[in-house]
Amino acid sequence: MDLFTPVPGEVPVVAAALVRELRRLGYDAHGIRSSDTFARVEVRDDQQRGVLVELGQDSRMRAPVTLAFGPVLHPDEVAASKTLALFSRALARDLVDIDVLLQRYGRDELLALATEKDPGFVRDVFAAALGV
Repeated sequence: MDLFTPVPGEVPVVAAALVRELRRLGYDAHGIRSSDTFARVEVRDDQQRGVLVELGQDSRMRAPVTLAFGPVLHPDEVAASKTLALFSRALARDLVDIDVLLQRYGRDELLALATEKDPGFVRDVFAAALGV
């Protein structure tokens, strides 16, 4: 499970609060990685079923969109982040996400959004990594 905030310094505070609250609720929870901008928390129940919760700081390029139940990420934000995720980790789930996004966004638009969100994103390196 991934959780993000645009607020600097919030990740370690939220990670510590999450571990405390999960332990209070009876879960085995502990941090397995932590920095000012990223934390990974492992959570297990009494049957040893587990989940990893990753908390990260991530800047926002668009204001959230408000739906009936509250604010959600702007679609352009999701598209940029999913493209960058494919670039950085290249998991099968990232390919599935991009396939769905290509039904709404063109390839060049996805690349432009990724570059807008992360100016260090290099299209040629991405293309080479994909073998195109």
